[in-house]
Amino acid sequence: MVIILLFLLFSDFEFVSLSILVTLLLISILIALSWFSAVDLRGYYLLCISFLRDISICSILFSLGL
Repeated sequence: MVIILLFLLFSDFEFVSLSILVTLLLISILIALSWFSAVDLRGYYLLCISFLRDISICSILFSLGL
């Protein structure tokens, strides 16, 4: 949660909203798939969350000029 708040403070809002929307879209697709199948999709949820974390860290570093 703290990373997302920092992400929102230090990043370009268009990039932030796009990356958050893509991640939420991926998570919602995985939730929909889990309703129709008995496959355990926890690994994919973690992958989406780590994707959002990596994008936020890269965006913060880019906005700081590092």
